Amino acid sequence: MDIHELGLILLQLGCGKRLEDFGDGEDKDAVLKMAILHLGADMGGSYCKVVENFIRRWNDENLDLMENDDLLNFISNIDILEKLAEEHSSRYSYSPDDSNYI
Repeated sequence: MDIHELGLILLQLGCGKRLEDFGDGEDKDAVLKMAILHLGADMGGSYCKVVENFIRRWNDENLDLMENDDLLNFISNIDILEKLAEEHSSRYSYSPDDSNYI
């Protein structure tokens, strides 16, 4: 799996829908735009920016994780995802003693 495909998977997970659900697929760019707009509303700006970066930037064949700038960009995006996951898990962590857990 490449990074572009990872972005497409994160997009669909964040939206809770398959890309096909956003349009007929005739205009792939329009379908992606619609899905990314939906993603921003559902998951917030930081997650959306990382996913859009994976989809758009890493679709370029000239990017290479062995290149320092490309590697740093990828690592910074992974760091953002890690922080978002930590925030989410601390906000929604389950404790059997927590009577407020839904």
